[in-house]
Amino acid sequence: MQLKVNGEPFIFKHVCSDEEYGYPMSSQELHDFVTDSLIQAYAMKNVRCIRHDADFNSGADFSFTKYGKTISCKVICIDDIDEAAADIDRMYDDKDNYNPQMKRGFEEHGIIPRIYYAEAHCIDSEDIRYMAGGEYTIKFHPVQWLNNEKPTAAPKISDADLIKGYARAWENNDIYFMRDYLSPYFNADSDIAFDVVTSKSEYLDHFKYLQEKWQKNGLTVKSHLVTDDKTGEHGVIICVNNKASGFVTIDCKDFRISATHTHKLPVSHTEWHPYVDLYETHGDHHAPFLENDELVGYFRDGIKNSVPIYKVLTDIKLDEDEYKSDVFSLKIGYPIDSIYYYALIAPDKEGKTNQFVSAYPYLPGRAIVVQILDILEWSNKLEATIKCKYEYDGEEFIFHFFATDYFAYKPIYKVGNRIEIALAASSGNAKVASKGFSFEGQKALDFLSKMGKEPEYDENGNVKPVKFSTEKLVAFLVHDEKCPDEAEFQSPTESYHGDICFFNFRWPIRKRLITIDSHTQLKVPLYFRADFDIKTGDPLTGNLWLSGRMAHPGIIDNRTNINGVFATVEFARTANFILDYIKLNGVKTEYELDTIVDIFQQIELFPGYKLFCAKVGTTEEYYYKFYIARPFKFFEKKREPNGGYSCTTEENDHPKGIVPDTSVNTIPNVLDRIGVRFNSSQAIFEALLLHIGEHLLPRKGRYYEYRRYYFSREQLKGNTIIEDSDYSWSDLRPSVYFNSLNSGTITIHYWDESRGLVRELYTFINSEGHIQFQSDATFILIEYKEEESDLLFIDGD
Repeated sequence: MQLKVNGEPFIFKHVCSDEEYGYPMSSQELHDFVTDSLIQAYAMKNVRCIRHDADFNSGADFSFTKYGKTISCKVICIDDIDEAAADIDRMYDDKDNYNPQMKRGFEEHGIIPRIYYAEAHCIDSEDIRYMAGGEYTIKFHPVQWLNNEKPTAAPKISDADLIKGYARAWENNDIYFMRDYLSPYFNADSDIAFDVVTSKSEYLDHFKYLQEKWQKNGLTVKSHLVTDDKTGEHGVIICVNNKASGFVTIDCKDFRISATHTHKLPVSHTEWHPYVDLYETHGDHHAPFLENDELVGYFRDGIKNSVPIYKVLTDIKLDEDEYKSDVFSLKIGYPIDSIYYYALIAPDKEGKTNQFVSAYPYLPGRAIVVQILDILEWSNKLEATIKCKYEYDGEEFIFHFFATDYFAYKPIYKVGNRIEIALAASSGNAKVASKGFSFEGQKALDFLSKMGKEPEYDENGNVKPVKFSTEKLVAFLVHDEKCPDEAEFQSPTESYHGDICFFNFRWPIRKRLITIDSHTQLKVPLYFRADFDIKTGDPLTGNLWLSGRMAHPGIIDNRTNINGVFATVEFARTANFILDYIKLNGVKTEYELDTIVDIFQQIELFPGYKLFCAKVGTTEEYYYKFYIARPFKFFEKKREPNGGYSCTTEENDHPKGIVPDTSVNTIPNVLDRIGVRFNSSQAIFEALLLHIGEHLLPRKGRYYEYRRYYFSREQLKGNTIIEDSDYSWSDLRPSVYFNSLNSGTITIHYWDESRGLVRELYTFINSEGHIQFQSDATFILIEYKEEESDLLFIDGD
């Protein structure tokens, strides 16, 4: 805030006697001069101020009235802005003692307390900072100390929507938008007028005053969103009767408008569209997995052998037709693959034919928590690019990623939500970057001369090269706003879970962990094909595509209340009953598990079928598996409609009660022989326990893989690695999320002695009355370190 005349800072003259001229002013003299100068500036703008003396006992230097409210003003002279920051900290840390008189005036009489931090610059002397009799330019930084504004409950919206809403509010006299979306700590300043607003209430009064004035005089108001061609700043030009009043730039924080700044009109500007038209194509995203001439054949053959992952009733737009329909997500790939494709299939508006909507890589990612800032939905309403913010250790990084599961989780992908995503990157042209460069000879001399340094010479009298290392360089550069999820990158690399994975059964894909932001140290796995050697630590460069998906469906700040997420004691009761029963009674192949069936209260077996356990493998190496069979007295192979066989284990052709590995496929699938209440999270969870039963039951030999599942809070006790981590029971408890009546996701966690804390995501879908599970993703949340093995289980469990 600075008084200007004809665009130039106004000069304030300090008046003193001839004897005082040229001497340094005391702090009190400086304070009085700056205060009088501020009152003079207001007087020049026709604002009448009242100077306060000790008799006022107000704690202020002067006051004035604005929109019927009294504003008391205290001036504090500072040498630099850091002094103001320190005083503001004291202002809020010690409210009762900072200025008791101004605080009392605010609480008892509603007098607004405003602090003006003043920077005075003497233009007459370089030796004496504050010379008596000198001429000064003065900048003021006003802050309202106290206010009683409260946050509003209005929905969180993106920065672009805030700016558009602000412009429309001025044009349409929408006081309600201003009330909802101005921050409680709002302030406004102007380069044009010597004026400032330090509170939301004051700005609302300002807004109402101008709107009433314009309406009374029959004036029309129009707003325009523009970009200053010189500075690149986005803002709003408000025109009253076609006369522009200024260029307003807007600060947004925490999904509210926190400040506005009014500037002179730009010399030139262009129309600004807050939402950019994205390219909406996956053309380059198929690299490094498929060549362009392979796409059609891969998708045609892949869809024939695909499995459904999600089935969601949602809005869709195809060929200019907008309607609501069931949309299927199909998983394309071989079971051995680590990388899959997802294909979106939807019927046309008449429901006569299925449309191939889109297909894209579905990559294993690394789990991080982000806050959504904006949703750039594609025109088909099924895909979207997400703008988000990642925070770590006081730093933040804003970036975009393509959400590969957007259509399935639209209720969670909302502006303002904090969600946990699995973020990954892929590159079709990654290569080893240069590790550095150097200047030699004359170039070295020229560079050293610019830096003001003397050259060094070798033993032969030659100038030593000036060397630069780029081994640790981290760069992430988005070049096109129409594809903000793509960027040029460079980063040193780290090893990542084996460094090799497979796509399309036979194609090895390299993977390395790279850093895409040096401040937050955000690391993501990068997938690429390469015919070159790369060692851990080598820098990579190229172009990448960022994609992500839910790593834990739910809103981080509100997981327990989100619609569709259930985590109840029934989950723990059911799972722990099985574990306790097995621990007490063991498992025998000839034993019919009627007792365990009793605990599954939400699912039903087909008539005539019962639940059994099969021991699979050999006597030296085996595991158990749940299966369903008819309880015949003697073994009888009987072909079933699903292609398997019904059998008993009381008497069979394996005297030791062990089913060879080769016979596993003849065991009828449990999930094809049970009924599930799809509107019940408990029923879905019970079905999952049968699906993962082999990991709950004993095993031996090469089949051994110790998993300690966490079904209840008590099971976390004893693992100090988890107890000392950032993960709590709300993060690790089992959860079931329905994204439709027919599909959803289950999240479970376990401790693996070879890997650490692992999260498993399973998708489930209602397939013609039967439930199908697909393993969607596995995330290692805490990596196991052998040297810390003594910390695992205090009780020796």
